[in-house]
Amino acid sequence: MKAKAPKKSALQKRIEDPFSTYWLTRADDAWADLIHTVYRSCAVNKDCSGPLEAHHLQNRKHYATRHSPWNGLLLCSKHHQWSVDLSAHIASLPFAEWLQTNKLKQWEWVCKHKDDVGKPNWKEEVDKLIKLKADYLSKSF
Repeated sequence: MKAKAPKKSALQKRIEDPFSTYWLTRADDAWADLIHTVYRSCAVNKDCSGPLEAHHLQNRKHYATRHSPWNGLLLCSKHHQWSVDLSAHIASLPFAEWLQTNKLKQWEWVCKHKDDVGKPNWKEEVDKLIKLKADYLSKSF
């Protein structure tokens, strides 16, 4: 008689599922880490002080582009959420105009990929983002 396999824990089941929130969370962290590595200062003004935050150009609910490096910028909290003159969340139109003028390739990427659909394999996204960071670091030194 064949012995029963031990029951898997809920965590083990999530780890084995590449589409689980376990891997989504890790992909989000890897994406933010990559954005922080590439930019290192506020994309709007290098002299800004305060905490730096990775900003998605397209909403995070847009899963097909959620973890693309082209979908992110590093912004100080002022330019991310608080400035009434130029911030991604509060003053989105001036921010879009700034993006068109100062980050044209990213603006074009967003326009090209705004209708992409799909739910990626989050585990593969983690692996890809870790590799992108390693490749970036190896070329920047």
